[in-house]
Amino acid sequence: MAFNKIARKSSDFNVVFTLPDFCWPPPPAPPVTPPIPFPLFADLGSAKTVAKDVRLNRKPAFVFNASKTNRTTGDEPALPGRKGVLSRTATKPAWPMMHSSSVKIRKRYIIRAGDMFHMNNKFKKNCRPNPVFPVRPLPLVWNRSYYSDQDGTGWLGEGWSVPGCQRIIRDAAGLAYIDDQGRLFPLPEVDEDDEEPVLFESEQIWFSKNPDGHYVIASLDGSIALRFAPLVIAEDGSDEDSTLFPLVAVEDANGNHQRFVYHPLTGLPQYVIDGNGWVFSLNFGNVADEQYHYDDNKRVDQTGVC
Repeated sequence: MAFNKIARKSSDFNVVFTLPDFCWPPPPAPPVTPPIPFPLFADLGSAKTVAKDVRLNRKPAFVFNASKTNRTTGDEPALPGRKGVLSRTATKPAWPMMHSSSVKIRKRYIIRAGDMFHMNNKFKKNCRPNPVFPVRPLPLVWNRSYYSDQDGTGWLGEGWSVPGCQRIIRDAAGLAYIDDQGRLFPLPEVDEDDEEPVLFESEQIWFSKNPDGHYVIASLDGSIALRFAPLVIAEDGSDEDSTLFPLVAVEDANGNHQRFVYHPLTGLPQYVIDGNGWVFSLNFGNVADEQYHYDDNKRVDQTGVC
């Protein structure tokens, strides 16, 4: 959809299918495989049940629990046991499933750019559980990188980044997120009672606080979520005095997860538990006794540490 705008009856607003629908596709033929995303799209140019008396740039407003697209265009899977697709058979409306939590038009919430939709009609039954992939669920990929201008200090010292070193910090300016490349950007204060997460369109992420009091940063399609928690909690259970919220878990949409367990004294990770349940122990120490080798022109051509 168009960026930074309230949805309205305009072809400038498009709804695009970005992830498999685990509710609508028919059961696949054996062997069971997860649904494949088929190309579906719709636009709001011919939307129905819009707020005709409220216009934005001379276009009627598109509102929650009333407005819908005229139709969805796209393909569907063939019947179980048959190959291929049924072309251009997905023709039912697209309905918004998310909305603003504070702005209404005629007692109905507005729809914003980035809000998710039900594609090819509104599904009212219980969705099937997402399949859990049996092979290498949420693999642990380990590498390291160095940036001389990186903000903050990671596990390996200033400038170094490794998977899992993402963190949320709190200072006098408020909350801020440091990603795995050392980039820092501010976050708003959120509460577990908030009806919906905060969208950061530039970063393509959602930010929220779950009922456990953990901060959550999720990808736009919900496929990956990062969970952050304080190392120390006050006696009343609050985190108002906490200044550091390290990454404690990585979760995907299928229930697979990785966990990070931190040492209570150093604040550094002590164990990493991957998606297969393997436990990796981490030990940190100071590196000393650097050794250098010089060539005939007295230039360093080799370095080493002990």
